[in-house]
Order: sequence, then structure tokens, then C-alpha cells
Amino acid sequence: MSIGTSLQRTRQAKNLTQADLGDQAGLSRMTIQRLEADLVDPKLSTVADVARCVGLEVMLVPASLREEIEDFIRAGGKFFGREPGIDAPKTAVQDIRDRVIERLSRSDSLLVDDLQATASADQPTAMKRVAQRSGP
Repeated sequence: MSIGTSLQRTRQAKNLTQADLGDQAGLSRMTIQRLEADLVDPKLSTVADVARCVGLEVMLVPASLREEIEDFIRAGGKFFGREPGIDAPKTAVQDIRDRVIERLSRSDSLLVDDLQATASADQPTAMKRVAQRSGP
């Protein structure tokens, strides 16, 4: 799904018109229309500003982890039908974290150390720290 399609679906789900979203983001209705139709190649800052206006956040992820992250999002952060308790199978977060650690251990030990150190912390914070460390 393209950024424009995601933006349009989210805007419509929030019952916003293109003009409403444009006002909130400081852009014209026509610019929002062109963004949703994928007719422009906007700056990342423009995408981030518009996304925040509809309650979304832009997140850059390593291309090698895209499939795992999409699976995690589709699963709602968990696998359904898992039994609770100490003998329960790993959660999606634990499984993805382990796969991320395995892949990163081949290339960047600092990222692995950071991810392992935050493994017991709340997962969104841990993932943000890893994303910040892997930035430019």
C-alpha cells in the first residue's frame, strides 16, 4: 500500500476532508489531494507533518526487517491463540526481537547490545532506541 493510499484511508476513517487535513498540516487541499493520489514526491518532513495530523507516525526501518515488522503489525503485536503461562510459546514481540538480534549480531554489535539491554523494557521504547541508533 502506498503512502498516499494509507494517508487517504486514515483521513477518511477520521472523518476529515482534504481541506480539513490541509488546514491542520498547513497545506492546501490540492496538495493533500496530490499526496493521496501519489502524484507528487513530497519531502519526508511533509509526509511526517501530514501523518501526525491524522495520528500516524513515520518510521524508517531496515529493509532486511520489513517482512518481520509487517508480520508483527498484521498480528496486532501478538499471535492469537497462545496460552498464557511460563511454558507458553514466545510472543510476536519476543520472536521478532530474537530475529532482529540475530540479524544485527552479524553486522552491528552496538545495536544488539542496546536491544538486549532494553529487552525487558517496554517494546515501543526499545524499538525507538534501536531506530535512533541505526539512523544516519
